[in-house]
Amino acid sequence: MRGITSDNNDIWFSQAGTQSIDTLGPNLLVSLVPDVDSITAGTTMGITINWRNTAQLPGGAINVALNTPLPGGPGIDWTVDSQDGTACSVHGVIGAQTLVCALSTMPQQTHYKVHVTSPTTTSTPGLLFHDSYVDCIQ
Repeated sequence: MRGITSDNNDIWFSQAGTQSIDTLGPNLLVSLVPDVDSITAGTTMGITINWRNTAQLPGGAINVALNTPLPGGPGIDWTVDSQDGTACSVHGVIGAQTLVCALSTMPQQTHYKVHVTSPTTTSTPGLLFHDSYVDCIQ
């Protein structure tokens, strides 16, 4: 019988019998948490974005990139308030900005956190939406 095994993301075929495949790839999780549930116009709002490679086996995520369109609208101008390194920056015009982060490698059981903030005005929309995605090469 033929079987397959996996080691360091390379797969070998053998004659040993049926084998399971355990890949050593990353397991990236992203969380986005607003500083507060609601704010008053004229105050600062913030979002913490945290992503983790929770992989238990050796192997890292390579070329990790997070591109997050930030909530936009009148009176919103995002800046990076703090982060675990220098991987993230805000791009785009005021009111339509994206958080762009590029890490070279994210080893197993590591995380990266960034906090962004924006002022608000009475022109700021009452309801803001947010989507994000993260990519990597295994």
